[in-house]
Amino acid sequence: MPTLPARFGPTKTYFGLLLCLLAIVGFYATYRLTESPPTWYDEGIYIQVAESFSERGEQTIQVAPDEFKQVDFLTIGYPLIAPVALSLTLFDDSLLAARVPMVLFIVLAAFFAWLLLYRTLGPREALLGLALLATFPILYGNGKNVLGEVPGLFYAMLSLLALHRLQSRHFEGMGNYALLGLATGLVAATKPVFMLVPAAIGLVLLLNIRSIPLRSKNIAAALIAFIAPLALWMYLQFGQVSPAAILAYYANPYGVASIPGTMAHNLLGFLTETTPLYAAALMSLWVLALLIRLYRREKISLVEQSAFAFSVLILFAYLRTAGWYRYLFQAMVFALMFTPHSLQIVAEAVGRHLAFVRPHAARITILVVAGLAMMQFYQLNYSSWVAEYYASTRTAKMIEYFSTYPENKSIFIYNSPAAIIFLPTKRYYQYLQPTDAISYGSEQLHLIEEGAPDMILIAPETYARDEALFDRYMESGMAAAYLILERK
Repeated sequence: MPTLPARFGPTKTYFGLLLCLLAIVGFYATYRLTESPPTWYDEGIYIQVAESFSERGEQTIQVAPDEFKQVDFLTIGYPLIAPVALSLTLFDDSLLAARVPMVLFIVLAAFFAWLLLYRTLGPREALLGLALLATFPILYGNGKNVLGEVPGLFYAMLSLLALHRLQSRHFEGMGNYALLGLATGLVAATKPVFMLVPAAIGLVLLLNIRSIPLRSKNIAAALIAFIAPLALWMYLQFGQVSPAAILAYYANPYGVASIPGTMAHNLLGFLTETTPLYAAALMSLWVLALLIRLYRREKISLVEQSAFAFSVLILFAYLRTAGWYRYLFQAMVFALMFTPHSLQIVAEAVGRHLAFVRPHAARITILVVAGLAMMQFYQLNYSSWVAEYYASTRTAKMIEYFSTYPENKSIFIYNSPAAIIFLPTKRYYQYLQPTDAISYGSEQLHLIEEGAPDMILIAPETYARDEALFDRYMESGMAAAYLILERK
């Protein structure tokens, strides 16, 4: 049966192609970094928390000059907050400085994805898998913002590499167990959804328990190393609110009223919406390839088993969310990574029954991967979330507006956390309402009724909804996408 070439040419050619793909990742990770994508609501909160962490060592946000509130209901942890805080400390309090660590997370996640495939499936599958990741628009759409998806993906890759190391060393060595525990602890502390990574790995290890030599010291090393980063996360994350309340929030952060109805709606999306449909197609191909290999009694690595289990868990978790596509992202990344190998398996299986396919199985695999990469590359450049904002000047306009803002003037930021990073002054008040059940700075709202702040920054749609609250203010102009109100 024809197979794919081992390296696509000599070693120098192979690693030249690898560098080209990593250069593509680096280019799109940095291209128009502060403009595309635009700042998000959640990103604004996370940057503020990182700034507070860098200055005070606390996960707080400012609600008034010299007054801070602990952000207990935070859906990211210190594995993301700490690098962003370090960047803000080393450089300055700017959007560019906040997003620099995200570039590193994107590039390193892509590199370790290649390394994982290289060690588990071989060089050809690794290069083809990286080609699909490098051209995947959502990698940059979710990754350039200060959000938890790509950092979590980076730590997930480290966890799977640690699992591969443990398996390749025949489950010997206390240090290898500790390394796996540490990596899975860090990924679990990055974002609640990534707690599914240790859950998936644990499930796979349990299913393969008969082939794993059990020693109490190794298990203890893994558990201690796993608990240590989680203990630090709990210490930093849980303030005056009980852990039970926070975990309940994590279970339904967007307050979905009808989970069965939401699940039915999201399930329908896998048949009617482009991104879920693409995810379903990739996962279906992976399932088919795994079934073929199981039928042939081929050995499937613990890494691939764990990646698949995690992806399936992500799909189930997505069904009960508000339906935002970034909650499919992790499953799509792993499905893309294993797509070239799955295509080869399916093409070979078809070739066993169709003579005209048999000699072309390898070419079919390469052509399909090339077609998918070209389709994604087109979207990355012309018809994706990031492409939509390549020509944006929103950040530049915010910087320009506040470059002449008098530092002695107070300003109230009304439910617009992404604007804080642009302020030239600490004389600001802030009110946030991330969900219907959670708010910060509500005790400051009386200042608006009294006309105390000199200026107010607010989103136009929010102003239209809550206009009665701002009787003492009049419209003064726009700062990029935000409305500026001035005291009458």
